[in-house]
Amino acid sequence: MFEPRVRLVLQADGTFNLAVSVQVPTSCYWAGQLRAGLPGGMVGIPEISYFTFTINHEAHEFCSQLVHDVSASLSYVRLEAGHSTIAVLVVVDGKVIHGTVISVPGEKGLALSQSLRLGHRPPSGGAVLLPDTLTATALGGIVGPTVLTVSCLVWAPSGGYRAALTPVRPGGFNPRILILELEILSPKGPVIEPVCVLRPQYVEQPFKFQYSQVSLISDNSVVTVPIHMIYALEAARFRRAELMKDFVSAAGLNP
Repeated sequence: MFEPRVRLVLQADGTFNLAVSVQVPTSCYWAGQLRAGLPGGMVGIPEISYFTFTINHEAHEFCSQLVHDVSASLSYVRLEAGHSTIAVLVVVDGKVIHGTVISVPGEKGLALSQSLRLGHRPPSGGAVLLPDTLTATALGGIVGPTVLTVSCLVWAPSGGYRAALTPVRPGGFNPRILILELEILSPKGPVIEPVCVLRPQYVEQPFKFQYSQVSLISDNSVVTVPIHMIYALEAARFRRAELMKDFVSAAGLNP
């Protein structure tokens, strides 16, 4: 409940149409504004484009227990240079109660997507990873435990493909790097010919901050990205205080 479902559609001019749907529990919730930017009192990171979806709520005795979706959309969304991730945060009664982070193609991905729209197949003839779409984000300080989400985009020449991110056990020599493997299953039987995009995800909840980077193994290549932390402002201050306390203790500077 209240988890935003995000759909991003690439347009011919390089912009996106952004559509967000959220399931709500009663008739006393209805869609408000979907806008670019963070809610007040939150801090983010430069590489992520933030959007805030406000859901209006009025509690009274005439609310019917009707589970339904509320939705909103934005057209002609143009991401700033270097942005490859979108975060959508849901606000109810002035508080952020849920959020979703998704990857979008970078410049290379956009060029490839334009080619695929013309019916061309990926170079290998099968599904391929877009390396610059790999993202790892820890979302915390909002509701519940911190959640690590790792995702990427995979282009497939037809329907029927499946993709998954699975952890490699045991890990590598550096315990601070989470190693994942991209597994792609080819379709069986008849398939739909139009190209499609897959967005496999790996989710770890609660995330205990044991990793600072993620490495993804795909075929014979490895892509490594840092884990970005997104907090509510007060949680960010608390986390910085925790890290400083650990540093002082490790350095033997305690009085």
